[in-house]
Amino acid sequence: MPLEDYYGGDDGFHELALACALEWPKCAWEVELLDAVGGDLDLAIVLHYHFGEKVFEALQAPVPALEGLTPAECLKSENGRRRLKEYLWRMP
Repeated sequence: MPLEDYYGGDDGFHELALACALEWPKCAWEVELLDAVGGDLDLAIVLHYHFGEKVFEALQAPVPALEGLTPAECLKSENGRRRLKEYLWRMP
């Protein structure tokens, strides 16, 4: 079953974003990151939390857990977004 089939839903992901939000004020490139993720604030917050200043590099790097896609490629479809969010949710 694809990773996106396990996605727990936007409400749960929002709770994750709230837990990661303490780092968000330290983001010096929030406008660019929000633009890169299509304005999804929760996704931007969680990406910044996990990758910090390397977030734009991380968006372009293939990830085996995403079936070899880059996070940027996942952003191009709803299924891909769910896949990316579930991947981020599972990160320690």
